[in-house]
Amino acid sequence: MKTYNDRSIKEVLGDFVGGHKRIQRGVRNVELRKIWRKQMGEMIDRYTTNIKFYDGTVTIYLSSAPLRQELSLSTKRIIDVLNEGLGPDIVRKIVLR
Repeated sequence: MKTYNDRSIKEVLGDFVGGHKRIQRGVRNVELRKIWRKQMGEMIDRYTTNIKFYDGTVTIYLSSAPLRQELSLSTKRIIDVLNEGLGPDIVRKIVLR
């Protein structure tokens, strides 16, 4: 006789991702990129070449030096915006490159 588990795919994937740190990091990077694109706008996203998250630090790679300088003046605001989307106190530091 067959038995079936009454768990949804969302629950199963949540358990799977929760148990693997590398997969968690990849999922968080995708979420971070979506939040960045939505909150900062298309113009800034166009000059963003890469975003990486590791251990509370978000490294943002930009192709425009003037934009990098402008964003460096508002790192606190960027941290607040990213934490609003990801969860409280996940992002602690921003590095612009």
